[in-house]
Amino acid sequence: MNRNDDNPITSIRWMNDGIHVAIGTTEKTIQIWNVENQKLVRTMKGHNARVSALSWNRHLLSSGGRDSLIINHDVRVATHRIRYIRFHRVETSHVNFHCMSASARLNTTQRKFAD
Repeated sequence: MNRNDDNPITSIRWMNDGIHVAIGTTEKTIQIWNVENQKLVRTMKGHNARVSALSWNRHLLSSGGRDSLIINHDVRVATHRIRYIRFHRVETSHVNFHCMSASARLNTTQRKFAD
């Protein structure tokens, strides 16, 4: 991986395989690198501002940006953007996958609206 002062790194997240790393940049891109052979695997676009947060769940990568979007990417396919999510109007500074069963999700939702 080469240093590029024109496109600083704004987020970084290792894939569970320990071989690939996703890098978010100020130039609105996500780069996926194979660190074993030090090669850029792919570059993905979709944000309108810097990519400030990344999170892996197997082959799915979620990215959050200064544009307040969260984008779910399937890195296995060419048309990688599978979902856009906008929850608020400020920068998304953290994304993280949390595994929860459907029944637990339902119970949490019911509790939230019952209050």
